[in-house]
Amino acid sequence: MIRVSTKGRYGLNAVFALSQSEGNQPLSIKQIADGTSVPLNYMEQILINLRKNGYVESTRGAKGGYSLAKEPKDINMYDLLNILEGEIFPVHCKHGGNCANHGESPHCCAGEIVWDRINKAVKEAVGDYTLQDLIDDFNKK
Repeated sequence: MIRVSTKGRYGLNAVFALSQSEGNQPLSIKQIADGTSVPLNYMEQILINLRKNGYVESTRGAKGGYSLAKEPKDINMYDLLNILEGEIFPVHCKHGGNCANHGESPHCCAGEIVWDRINKAVKEAVGDYTLQDLIDDFNKK
């Protein structure tokens, strides 16, 4: 039911790949793109977004590349997906819940109640789930 775009999927995979780097050594965009089977140009866009939002940092030079800017325990999956996707559930009443005051049926905002419930359920499911939790779960497989 919930669809996460390629930005969300690839971004999550990129952050996971960086978490697996020995000693948090920087990985080149090519290494990350090849390791996640993502086109190089697309991975570059994703990493720029992650850098701007403080999830990864870049290092210049021959041994440069990208590395995590935070500890895995400090990277929240819900927040990360919101950064990658934009707001996960951007459905809001165009009148702030006051449709009747704008000459529209009071029923025009009924769908917002459903989206709010879905958003709360997703936040409850992954709101406290961190990259460290993902690493731990992955290693249990």
